Amino acid sequence: MADPLSASELMPPGPMRYRVAGTEDPEWFHHSGGITCDTYEAALSSIGRSLGEFPNVLDFGCGVGRVLRWLQARLPDAHLAGSDSDHAAIAWIREHYPAVETAAIGDEGLPPLPFEDGRFDLVLGYSVFTHLNAQYQDAWLAELRRIVRPGGILLLSISGPRVLEKTLTTSNHANLADLREHVDEFTAHGFLHWLNDGWEQHFPAYYHTTFHSHQYVRDRWSRWFEILGIDADTPRLKQDIVILRRE
Repeated sequence: MADPLSASELMPPGPMRYRVAGTEDPEWFHHSGGITCDTYEAALSSIGRSLGEFPNVLDFGCGVGRVLRWLQARLPDAHLAGSDSDHAAIAWIREHYPAVETAAIGDEGLPPLPFEDGRFDLVLGYSVFTHLNAQYQDAWLAELRRIVRPGGILLLSISGPRVLEKTLTTSNHANLADLREHVDEFTAHGFLHWLNDGWEQHFPAYYHTTFHSHQYVRDRWSRWFEILGIDADTPRLKQDIVILRRE
């Protein structure tokens, strides 16, 4: 899709960019947001839908607007909201995107959100469930079910088997040996919340690296939503997109 933004438009400070993109590079911050929107469009297309159909959209884990800046450009008539546990990022969004409704998640990183039941038609969440343990995930799945209208759609990303394999084979992470020691846990349960990833230097204590098997997602997340599909064909982004619907 044509680029509706310039790379310099409303560019947040470098440290804020790093917290959501893993680099301070403004070009990657800019273009990766567009790639994520393209990935969402592809996932919706697989179920015969498109972003433009949804009048009320929540960017769950919006950070400092890496994706929101694109959603505003592509969905000028939609009501957009963003939530995040990074209060400094939410303050930046409030200052620079006043049309976006924002909600700061509490210091414990748990629900609730200040939105009424059935508020949203579409919830987008990239790289949120990739960092939460099972207890936190269950709590947030229940909360997202509450704020999505019946028939509403959610697109939530996971670090699936291909991410785990790539991490094990190509990463130069300092604690990679520790991750290898936990692979049997992923094999047995389809779920691994890895604590020795070093993220405690940048994020709260509950925020670490999580890997999911597709079967785990189908078995566990179906307690709250209908699983419409898992899009693992996302060559421009490493995470898989889980497509869900509130029945």
